[in-house]
Amino acid sequence: MKNLKQGYLSHWGRNSAKIDQNIVRISEKMGIGGESSPDVEEPSRIDKNTWDLAINHIENGIPAYEIRKNPDKYILMFSFWDANELFDLSNPDGTIPNSKYIRASCEPFNDEMEIDEEKLMNWLNKFGVDYVIDDKNGKKFFKRAHVSGHACKPELKKLIEKIKPKTVIPVHTEKPEIFKELAKEIDTGIKVIIPEYGKTYPF
Repeated sequence: MKNLKQGYLSHWGRNSAKIDQNIVRISEKMGIGGESSPDVEEPSRIDKNTWDLAINHIENGIPAYEIRKNPDKYILMFSFWDANELFDLSNPDGTIPNSKYIRASCEPFNDEMEIDEEKLMNWLNKFGVDYVIDDKNGKKFFKRAHVSGHACKPELKKLIEKIKPKTVIPVHTEKPEIFKELAKEIDTGIKVIIPEYGKTYPF
């Protein structure tokens, strides 16, 4: 198993570091990103936390056959570039019954994206995966539940006013200090904690 893990990390550290941001972070810590990098040798070359993070999915990941047996227990993140995974998830008859695809990203805004969307529909049709169509001017697109956008300041203010939290910890923002301004505008005694990298915040 140790050789399997080392081989896996060596391969993916070299070949996928440029496209997978998580692997980029892991491979940077391990010093294996890029074609001229050394192979992964022993866990002792890196700290244990980095090693455990890098091989976590090998030990704790859910195999395709388990998802295939109990599809109602899982929600998968899936895109056009993952269509090849449908083969592993399908039954012997080539279908994935009782499955639903929900599109949660922006609409196509160029010809290439429209072509990719059509290709993905064809793949889903091939495997019997259900989805809802939005017909616009004779062109078929996925009906979307778009959740990948960022809230603007008025929307964040409205959200805080509605939820009325005792504490706000802003994350995934370049200007966390703005939340202190929002808290003053709302004036409800909200405590705003600007998180510091590496620090633990108990709840």
